[in-house]
Amino acid sequence: DRLYITTSVDPAAAEFQAYDISNVSADILTLTGSVELGETSNGFALGNEYAYVLTNGNSSEIAVVRLSDLTIVATWDIPSDSDPNDIAIDEAAGRAYVVTDNSVDDEFYILNISSPAVASIQIVDQGEISANALSVDYYSGYGYVGTDTAGSELVIITLSDPNTIATCNLTGAAALNELSIKGTSLFVGHAGGGASEFTEYSINPAAPNDCLYITGNVIGGTNLGTDDVTGMHIDTVQGYAFISIASATDELQVIDLATFVASPLDLTGSFCDAVTFLGGFIYAGCRDNTATLQVIEGAKEGAWAQLQLVGDGDVLSGNPSGISVAATDNAIFLGTDINNIGEEF
Repeated sequence: DRLYITTSVDPAAAEFQAYDISNVSADILTLTGSVELGETSNGFALGNEYAYVLTNGNSSEIAVVRLSDLTIVATWDIPSDSDPNDIAIDEAAGRAYVVTDNSVDDEFYILNISSPAVASIQIVDQGEISANALSVDYYSGYGYVGTDTAGSELVIITLSDPNTIATCNLTGAAALNELSIKGTSLFVGHAGGGASEFTEYSINPAAPNDCLYITGNVIGGTNLGTDDVTGMHIDTVQGYAFISIASATDELQVIDLATFVASPLDLTGSFCDAVTFLGGFIYAGCRDNTATLQVIEGAKEGAWAQLQLVGDGDVLSGNPSGISVAATDNAIFLGTDINNIGEEF
């Protein structure tokens, strides 16, 4: 029931903010806390107890924020002359993966996050990509990095040896702005103007760095025109991709992963930088002075609607009729007609 957002630097407001969205269906969205970064944030990775917030600070490119009280417990200096563009975390392995723009230093870093509150960064390893690294995710011992280099938009890095890389030429010679891995599916969002700005590929689990397998196994794609993909959230349970694009109109695109047909929504403002989805609501971070955060209930907009059974159970003996039902936060109450085999409440 919490939504976290980061913003560009603002002297009038903190750049990392937390909102209570437990009652968003009643149009209630309450700011519960914030953290002053003093820098613009390029995004963050959210863990169970900490957020790893990227900034453009010269010596504090990562701010580690404890979520329980929204306190910065550490700031880490990436040894690069470029700002970080993306971060992915694997808390089970105690690792974070950070990518930066092209620089005289390396562009890919593996960090130890087993003790997040330590005062100084713990670099496990790093690798040279020789390109602007824009997005990152990981799968089965490999890091997947999106770049702006035509012909090698996707770089696959062996995590045990970050200087061992494979380069993949994906559909559409445009920068790979967004990247997400769900199971063995690789979802990518490109800059505008290519053959497909949003594409789903399949990864070979036996050889995750096999570029020919990836490029030869396109599940589907969507052409979104000439606009850049700026944000992406994949929900394989619901079967949708939620995409924000750099457009003054139709800033939000909801893509059916079964058909790859996009349903556009025109939001307030010039364009949106980020999007996520939770509990039937879409949350978009947009460039608008009065509506930076916009909340969309998809079914009302007619852009997408899907009723899905998420659970069932036979909890009553004797098959009584006349059931009434009420729900609280963590319990459901049932009332029935008289039942000679079991209880009525």
